[in-house]
This record gives sequence, C-alpha cells and structure tokens, in this order.
Amino acid sequence: MLFGKPVLAYKLGGEDLIIKKMINSYKSGKGYPDRGSNAEIYLNTELLELEFLSEWKTLAPGESVYHEEELSLIKIDDEEEISSAIDKVMEISV
Repeated sequence: MLFGKPVLAYKLGGEDLIIKKMINSYKSGKGYPDRGSNAEIYLNTELLELEFLSEWKTLAPGESVYHEEELSLIKIDDEEEISSAIDKVMEISV
C-alpha cells in the first residue's frame, strides 16, 4: 500500500494513466477476504477491473457498509515517470 491509502493504477497504452484510490474506509488490522486482500484485479481480453474490497463484517438486518473511491485519468508525458504522476494525484485531498 502506497501513501498510507490503498491505490491501484493502470497505464492504458499511449499516455493515459488511470489511478483509483480508496478514500476513507480502509481499516488497518481488520480482516479482509481473499487472504487478507483489500483489492482485486480481474483481467481478460475484453476488460480490466480494479476493485477495492471492504472488511469482513457480519451485517444485521437493515445494516449496510460502503466505501468511497476516487478515480483519476491523467495524461503523462513520455519523460514523466508513472510514480511521479501517482504522487501528484495522491497530493490532491478529497
């Protein structure tokens, strides 16, 4: 986990970079599905799915859980490093 918050990023050929970050619902030390993972990536020839997961929790009738995410789509120059682009996005406060 970079920057103290869960972050996923994907470069779409050319100059496009998609960055997805979880805003405020990650809870360190809590149980997460799939061997403790708070994120999953699914890929096939037609799509890419970047997905954050919530902690394992038993819900009472009528109770719910949610989490907030932020998506950024940015252009990067050939000279710009991907990590620098992620750094810029992570500086933006929500």
